[in-house]
Amino acid sequence: MQKITVLLLAVCSILIGSIVSPVLAQTCPITPLSTTPYILLDSEYQVGSVASGKTYIAICYSNPTTTSITAVQFRVWYDTVAFDGATPIVTSLNTTWPQSLNYVVNPVEGNITITLVYTGSDSTFTMPSNRQFQIELNHSPSFYTFTTISPMKVIGTSSFTPRSANVNGLDDNLTMYSYGGVMKIAKLNFHGTFTNVTGTGAKNLTIALQKKPISGSTWTQVNTYTTNTLGRFNLSESIDTTFYSARLFVKGDTLGIGSIVSIADAQKVNDYVLGLATPTGFDFYTADVNGSNSLSVADAYSIFGRIAGRFTSWPNLVKEVLFFNQSEYSTINGSPANYRSTIPGTTNLYHTISGGAIDSVNFYVAAPGDVNGTGYHMARLTPISIINPANAHNYIIDETVSYDNSSLIQIEVNLPTLSVDEGNLVNVPVTILTNGQSIGSLQLALKYDPLLLEFKGLIASAKSQKWVTFVNTADSTIEWGGFDPAGKNNLLSNGDQAVTLQFTALKPQDQWGKSPLYTTRKFAGNYSANDVIITPTNGMVQVLRVLGGGFNINNDQDMQVYPNPTEGEIHISFKILEDTKAIVSIYDINGTRTLEVLNEQYMPAGTYKYSADLGNLQPGTYTAILETTSSKLVAKRIIKIK
Repeated sequence: MQKITVLLLAVCSILIGSIVSPVLAQTCPITPLSTTPYILLDSEYQVGSVASGKTYIAICYSNPTTTSITAVQFRVWYDTVAFDGATPIVTSLNTTWPQSLNYVVNPVEGNITITLVYTGSDSTFTMPSNRQFQIELNHSPSFYTFTTISPMKVIGTSSFTPRSANVNGLDDNLTMYSYGGVMKIAKLNFHGTFTNVTGTGAKNLTIALQKKPISGSTWTQVNTYTTNTLGRFNLSESIDTTFYSARLFVKGDTLGIGSIVSIADAQKVNDYVLGLATPTGFDFYTADVNGSNSLSVADAYSIFGRIAGRFTSWPNLVKEVLFFNQSEYSTINGSPANYRSTIPGTTNLYHTISGGAIDSVNFYVAAPGDVNGTGYHMARLTPISIINPANAHNYIIDETVSYDNSSLIQIEVNLPTLSVDEGNLVNVPVTILTNGQSIGSLQLALKYDPLLLEFKGLIASAKSQKWVTFVNTADSTIEWGGFDPAGKNNLLSNGDQAVTLQFTALKPQDQWGKSPLYTTRKFAGNYSANDVIITPTNGMVQVLRVLGGGFNINNDQDMQVYPNPTEGEIHISFKILEDTKAIVSIYDINGTRTLEVLNEQYMPAGTYKYSADLGNLQPGTYTAILETTSSKLVAKRIIKIK
């Protein structure tokens, strides 16, 4: 599957919560916090909205002793930058008893000195424990820019001794106590879920939250969020919607949605064209990649070309992602009609969030090219561990392809264990192990080291010769992909060979420092064009050094044998001028074939070296003969001694 930005079919459900109102919810604690009368700041205070222009701070008084308290004096501190509007105002929250409240504000340091005195004549009176004081703080003109505000405090820069007075007019202790005094700025909280139409979560989808002043025109980004493995997200930001407009933004023209378009998707479109499957609903959006409002072989060709690297984008400027609202989705989903021309969808999604309201919206995302509905980020390529790390360079390093859907079938694309001589033709047969399943499409890319191997060619099997296929050989990578276009008449079954890759070994294994071959991607689709999980294989390539060397091959088709005479081991070097069938055999003086060194049904043009052991043959004269599909035979006489 190519590494391109492609799309999916998904559903998004979002619940958006309202901003908490600045209510005075504080209550004085029942359990005494001190052994003396005390003043208490709460753990947190809800900051008022920009529109209200005010924040209210409630302060508790409590007396856990039996002493009758008739007056208190204390000081609290506030954020002078956030609240540099009008002078703060202090009021009493409990006026059921005669009292005199006075306060002095120091706007430079940001403190308020407060006194409250009982003015009645009851000699047994004591101030009741309750929410007693309220401070009205007025917002700065730039209050809408604040994302943090310093907490309320009971200790500040200047010193002040809090005191209480008892009923006899004597000083008594007064403790200042704070739970924290945190200023909680109004937040916009909302959450939601993006869900693939197959029922799985659309993970790793990027969502932006933007804001602008209600009276302004420029949107700025607040933050970005990413859906989790279940497709869910939770947003919580300091945004006051009495001053700001807020919106969700999903930039569809830059979405990277994983490796979800494969050769199986081209196979699926081909099934639609042949009438082997019937498209409905969003199939018309995912399969119609050229935007013609109909499904044809051109769409199959376009997907095939995208995978093969022929195209870098969809024809006719068809977008990579399309969003639909709930009403549009309900109309399209499952319908036999094609709504492509009347409901085109939108590429970049915007959704305005209404301040203070509970909003519930559903968004659906269609992905041209993801015809079999793999789903957003549902495909993963995972390199496997090497069985024998000490000799890692001996192995074809493979990787597995898996999907976040456990119901898919599993197959193996098997790569062999090979041991060949330097200069030999290295055949790498690709075998399908399917546990009884049939495969209608396959895509395999192998990276090879051009200093160790030289790519010679590819041989398709009898079945895959009838497939629509592509071969790419750029950047020391050989990639082959194809699908059965003939109505499931040429499916690959368990044990079938798809193709054979051919290389020439340039160096022996003991000169390698790494693996000569490793998988970069592989994908397959079953007979219904659904993706399948491909488990890893552990093939090994080992190339042995050929001793002796020193062969001088002429420009014409030729063959050399070394050493000659020989006591047993020989090395045969030969050149083939054009692709051919090739057989190399050893014959005795009676014309009897005593040993077959090579028998290749297809051998690309090139120079090769092979080894043979004549140790079991009697001493005498033998002949090495190279046979090709041309009438010309090349022969070299060999003397076997001992």
